[in-house]
Amino acid sequence: MLTVKDLHKSYQVGKTTYEVLKGVSLSVETGEFVAVMGPSGSGKTTLLNCISCYIPADAGSIRLGEDELAELDEDELAKVRNQKLGFVFQDFLLLDGLTVRQNILLPAIIGGTISPMTEERADQLCEVFGISAIREKYPAEISGGEKQRTAVARAMINRPLLILADESTGNLDSKSSLAVINSFQQARDLLGATICMVTHDSFAASFCNRVVILRDGVVWRTMDRGEQERMAFQDQLLDAIREMSKG
Repeated sequence: MLTVKDLHKSYQVGKTTYEVLKGVSLSVETGEFVAVMGPSGSGKTTLLNCISCYIPADAGSIRLGEDELAELDEDELAKVRNQKLGFVFQDFLLLDGLTVRQNILLPAIIGGTISPMTEERADQLCEVFGISAIREKYPAEISGGEKQRTAVARAMINRPLLILADESTGNLDSKSSLAVINSFQQARDLLGATICMVTHDSFAASFCNRVVILRDGVVWRTMDRGEQERMAFQDQLLDAIREMSKG
């Protein structure tokens, strides 16, 4: 589904070059829910921005399905972002002047793919994510957890190959965070979604199939949950974080 190989990215500030990604390689298989963790400055957001085509990598390969992203022109990249990638952001980025249902339909409207079938899918997504009762409300009238579930539904409207989530529980309380994580699990289990989530939160990461931990621009460790209980996996993640912090 997603294969990243030997990815490098640096930034130039004045005469100083800051190397952020130093040869990152990872993969996300179809139907997986994968978290990318790491301390501030480890390269998590830069990695996500490269995968989402918002910034170009300096070197390396990013393959999404059949597409090698570095080989696509701007029009083709725009099509990939609209049709093959779904995005869930920390700050929701819902449009205040649109209802919940209209926000969910927005990628299809932008892509010119709105149809009765798409509208029916929007209603199905509202059912799946438990927001049917608020679909005619506006963002200012709903809770943070409801906003984020709306954002997850919006990310699913075009049936993307991959959902990219950037600190999607970062601004939420524990109850709302759990509701959002449950939405991701429903998207995976009921809709076959593939999800790559950047997070600082070991609680959120413990629900994932696999966790990739970055440190100083490289993959420091990859941890598989396997069949273990979520809390046991969270304990393992916390142990790994403590080990990493010791240097």
